Amino acid sequence: VFSGYKLWHFFAEGDLPYLYPSHRDDTFGVNTRDPDYDSVPLYAYANASACILGPGDGLFVPAGSPHQVTNLSPSVAISMN
Repeated sequence: VFSGYKLWHFFAEGDLPYLYPSHRDDTFGVNTRDPDYDSVPLYAYANASACILGPGDGLFVPAGSPHQVTNLSPSVAISMN
């Protein structure tokens, strides 16, 4: 991260059913920052780990790790697969 802050949520692969994964792409049907438990009740069973990255921070995410990233402020960062 060069500037700004990002909130990362990580999940175990076994939690995928609780994240309401899309069958069209690699997205989830859950807003992990503000979940609506009435529309996604299974999310209550997911166990998330979270961290906030800021300027100068880096993070290694293993391939296939379920995660969701929220920009907490305008940010500039580099990511690659």
